[in-house]
Amino acid sequence: MKSLILLICLLALTACNPKFDSNENKDQNPLENITSESLSDYVKVNVQPSEKPEKYLVYFSWPHIKDQKRLRIKRGEVLAVVNPDQTNFSQIVEHNQTLTYTFDIIDENSKLIRSFSKLVKVPLDVVINQDNHILKEDLKIVAKRFFIAD
Repeated sequence: MKSLILLICLLALTACNPKFDSNENKDQNPLENITSESLSDYVKVNVQPSEKPEKYLVYFSWPHIKDQKRLRIKRGEVLAVVNPDQTNFSQIVEHNQTLTYTFDIIDENSKLIRSFSKLVKVPLDVVINQDNHILKEDLKIVAKRFFIAD
């Protein structure tokens, strides 16, 4: 009798646990496959310093677009046209600026479906070199990175 009760409890637990129903949860993770309509909510931006002073890497990433639309990425001019299977884009930029990247969702004929923008703030690097090593007044510096050139 105890075995029967234990078996019934085990069956009840596995029936309630979604991990055990492999068919129902397949392709349900919204971060793996999304439609182009919701893409703007999923585009992430990461700004990383490069090894060189005053240079940063702006890195965008997004999930796979399941409706096979392409992305045209612009900043004034077209920087890239991205195929549906690509899920990232990066660019080296100068420090101390705020940039607007426009993402156009386009069809196979390059017809615009919709657009959205992402604002990116690139930090300031302070570089002291032989051209600007003499300060005429006291200076308070707020910077993420500080370089003293040879």
